[in-house]
Amino acid sequence: MKVLGEMQHALSADTIPLFIQFVSSCGKEHGQSANRIREIESAVYEALDNMIRFMHQEGELEVTITGKADERGRLILEISDGGKPFNMLLGGDSFISGSLPEQERPSVRVMKKLIRNVDYIRHEGRNCLTLTVMPDFKTAGTPAQ
Repeated sequence: MKVLGEMQHALSADTIPLFIQFVSSCGKEHGQSANRIREIESAVYEALDNMIRFMHQEGELEVTITGKADERGRLILEISDGGKPFNMLLGGDSFISGSLPEQERPSVRVMKKLIRNVDYIRHEGRNCLTLTVMPDFKTAGTPAQ
């Protein structure tokens, strides 16, 4: 597996654009189309925004995003943090949202619509959200525009 890059920074509304710029560069290096990169950016924005809104640790939470390319041509973005357990994929579960009204619960529909393969594990005291982007066959072998 080829590592495209890694970024670690405190998470806040002000640093989300830095993370988005990083995943955009990973997408470009991987050869994703401009349209697909925008979708990836939207999915990562949704994940980071949910972390701020529902973990309530803005500015305190160090987040690491690692971009990788695997042997099957997939772009893999791993988003991890050492904060309290937070599986945003279980949006209706009390593990995350307690008694929040449904309209205030984290929505992962955007992520799942844009990035079909989204997984979460809690490993060694860290939340690990993995977005696996299938190869963009329309631009395979050509640089992203």
